Amino acid sequence: MKQSVLALVGAIMLTAGAPMAMAVLCNTAESCLNVANGGDAEARYRLGLIYLNGRQGVAKNPAEGFKWIDMAARQGYVPAQADLGLLYATGNGVAADNKQAAEWFGKAARQGDAKSQHNLGICYETGKGVVKDEKEAFKWVEKAAGQGHLDSMHYLVAAYANGAGVEKDYAKACEWYGKESGTLFISNQQKRVSVSDMNRNPYYVKGFKLCEYVAKTGDVAAGNNVGLLIERGLGVGADAKVAATWYESAAKRGYAPAQYNLGSLYERGMGVPHNEDEAVKWYEKSAASGSAQAMYQLGHLYRIKAGRISLFPNEKNRGDLEKCLHWYEKAAEQGMVDAQYDVGLMYATGSGTAKNAKLGSKWLQKAANQGHVEAQYLLGGDFEHGLGVKQDYVQALKWYLLATSRGDRTADSDGRSLATKMSPEQIQQARKLAGEWKPSKAK
Repeated sequence: MKQSVLALVGAIMLTAGAPMAMAVLCNTAESCLNVANGGDAEARYRLGLIYLNGRQGVAKNPAEGFKWIDMAARQGYVPAQADLGLLYATGNGVAADNKQAAEWFGKAARQGDAKSQHNLGICYETGKGVVKDEKEAFKWVEKAAGQGHLDSMHYLVAAYANGAGVEKDYAKACEWYGKESGTLFISNQQKRVSVSDMNRNPYYVKGFKLCEYVAKTGDVAAGNNVGLLIERGLGVGADAKVAATWYESAAKRGYAPAQYNLGSLYERGMGVPHNEDEAVKWYEKSAASGSAQAMYQLGHLYRIKAGRISLFPNEKNRGDLEKCLHWYEKAAEQGMVDAQYDVGLMYATGSGTAKNAKLGSKWLQKAANQGHVEAQYLLGGDFEHGLGVKQDYVQALKWYLLATSRGDRTADSDGRSLATKMSPEQIQQARKLAGEWKPSKAK
């Protein structure tokens, strides 16, 4: 798949939004200025964005935006460091300086910022601000790709296909194309890209041919990817029946992702007859190999089955609900955020198990810590009313604020109501905790 990785330098773009929790500290230029003057790094960063983009009645002033973002970056605030690198790279609000850009990308990249890891890789690829080094470029872009950064996945496909910064490996190129194409497919659906356009897109066509070539050598992972591409119609006409043959071939050789995908076709009746028993069989094989996705889907199937018997938990559907909880919990233990939320709900409501508010709150907290909005709202309620946790208005308001910052209007209403029972000091403490909150990794 001939593709120049140099084209990816265009992926450097300025972040236009603020961190999720930032809105709870300040949401107007005036309020941000007050908090920023007090030394808060996040407020300084947000104020910088307001000036850079000319928002909220404030005239656009890139130099003033640079000043505030620079202050936040020097306090160690990672989003500010990432964007400061972009400002130096593009000469926005400051004279362009590739060396400074690379330095700030490096500071943010070493703290795990995927966008900066990608951009630092581009600096090493192009020799802008650093000594040109394809292997170092690959190293940093690979780190970003591992965090789901789409442009970085695209880079790795080309790097492995062309042997740029790494030994040429078509199987690896196909592996990363499979990951990239999944994200592209969802994006295309959201943008309402036509199926025919996805069939004919030259990049998708090349990606399909690459994976088909590798699959014909007997590589089961590539075979599964070919099935996915055919099912989705990326670079080839969509055909679930043909996709099923590719999945089945890899599934029978024990490849867990293909077993899951084949089970999904049986569950949906696409390309194969609708057959829940076959779906369960293949999901269980995939789950036995450790697939959290398969575990969760098994739970979902048993939940649907229980719902057919009754909308409410009772003696007739208890067995299916218990199986549902069993599989949800297995997926939750692997860090799957939706499973953690569902397990929390089931314990909180006594669905498939005895009601246990403490365990309900425990699992909701795990999901909330990963950024699950509904879990954050419910956890706020638990802390407000002392359900499964010690009553704590400060913690309750913190979680309500976090859910509100993601658009949960009920959390906003409940948070405002709770605030009438709190002292100004408690409210300020809750806002501070919300502003400092960062999502945790799955565990």
